[in-house]
Amino acid sequence: ELRAHQCILSACSEYFKRLFCGPDTAKRIEFQQRWVVVQQLVRCMYGADIEPGTDPEIILEVLAEARNLEVNCLSIEDCLSLIVDQLSVVNCARVLTHEEVAHHRELSRQVCSYIVKRFSDVVRNPTSRQQLLQMPRNQIVYMVRELCRRCDTNRDTDLIVRFVVDWSQFETACDLLRDCKLWDWSLEPGALSVFRDEDQSALQAPSLPQAVQWRIPNLRVALREQLPMKYVVGTYFDWSVRLDHGGENKLRLVYESALDRNPGQPACIKRFPAALFAWQVIFRGEDVFRERPVFICFPEHVALHWSTTLPIST
Repeated sequence: ELRAHQCILSACSEYFKRLFCGPDTAKRIEFQQRWVVVQQLVRCMYGADIEPGTDPEIILEVLAEARNLEVNCLSIEDCLSLIVDQLSVVNCARVLTHEEVAHHRELSRQVCSYIVKRFSDVVRNPTSRQQLLQMPRNQIVYMVRELCRRCDTNRDTDLIVRFVVDWSQFETACDLLRDCKLWDWSLEPGALSVFRDEDQSALQAPSLPQAVQWRIPNLRVALREQLPMKYVVGTYFDWSVRLDHGGENKLRLVYESALDRNPGQPACIKRFPAALFAWQVIFRGEDVFRERPVFICFPEHVALHWSTTLPIST
């Protein structure tokens, strides 16, 4: 049994305020919760901090109970370092997949970052690997995106691909590739890509808003004199795109190549430059083309040609 003052509980919790300040005041409450969780929560309501060294899963349960009881004196900011500082190869997957983590984006990000730095050790632990296979898609996307920045050996690449194939429950990596094209990889959903000219440095940031539009004042003259060309600026690559004459006298966008933005960085991702492109085309004031995202890639040692035909006569 845990004793506490009604006035303290009511001051810190809307739930207790309704319970104790109504016409029928309760004298005793039974919780379907572990003793240590309720004890830590009541300590916080009396002004104390969660005890250092408290198991991260207990802290997450305290946060969950605080949210359920509408407690106003405890937040994730009070607990973040307590949890992250205690992460280990053994418990990090268990923490990440705790249902309370889904309510705290920064905590999820920091736990994912911890796992990324020690990924090979974590997935070689059978229990941790099995727990990671229960991750929701938003967490796996964040983790894979960060792993790609660090992965620079064939062994690590194989480890990551095999893990994500297992997570997806697809039979092959090709099936996974087909599905992951639709995942939300963007750091800023809805943000427009930036164009740069051929004579601009890859690291030179074009000025907005002009940089998100490719304006060609006199299209037919431009096609006769020199085929218009731009780079679409990406995270790892700048994509060379040129306007050209297509079949049936239609204009087409030709994807020519992917230029490495960081040549000195030995990331394995550079062996398979890939991106999704979705174009909107305004011609003579009319919206004539809106394309659903298409997957463009230039795998190493593979000759591929990609183009998109536009409904504009040349």
